[in-house]
Amino acid sequence: MFRLVPVIFLSLTVWAAGQHQHAPPPAAGSPTAQQARHRVFDPQLLAQLETLSGRNFDRAYLSMMIAHHQAGVEMSQALLPRLRDPQVREWAQIVVTGQQGEVREMTAMLTDFQLGGLDRVRADAMKAHMQGMLRAVRASTAPEEAFVSHMLEHHASGVLMATLALMRSDNDLLRLDAQGVVRVQAEQMNTYRSWKPRS
Repeated sequence: MFRLVPVIFLSLTVWAAGQHQHAPPPAAGSPTAQQARHRVFDPQLLAQLETLSGRNFDRAYLSMMIAHHQAGVEMSQALLPRLRDPQVREWAQIVVTGQQGEVREMTAMLTDFQLGGLDRVRADAMKAHMQGMLRAVRASTAPEEAFVSHMLEHHASGVLMATLALMRSDNDLLRLDAQGVVRVQAEQMNTYRSWKPRS
């Protein structure tokens, strides 16, 4: 069985550790963990998603995750021309390729599962939520640091959403895809944390 509680806080722990390298990770039920949870995900959007289940959840989740992935692609593409560190450039290109593929797959799921197409209201809400991060990336004068810090936060919210899908979706194929999102993005977060700026 997929261990949901450790995974839902994995993204928060890794993200928080990336923000505070010397601070201990937050305990699952602690106020610090809840603050981190709300920092990486808009509380109102999260609350709306948590009230849904079954097909209603599936449509909302896919619509929001498509917008979320598109923002990850945009952030990476905005930084790629300025990245000089070959490792960070490779990571950014992996995000572009991987998340563009995920967008195609999730868009197809909306049709294949007859969910009624993209929920534009929820997709637009997620897009608006990601605009602050995108603006910060574009304005950054330290592109490598911007990619690592903001992609840690981006992936943490992606893992959180995908973990909710494992709990609230009844669709085995969607759950399988969500499990892949959790695995890939959690692994990438751990890899990003290994990066150190060149002196």
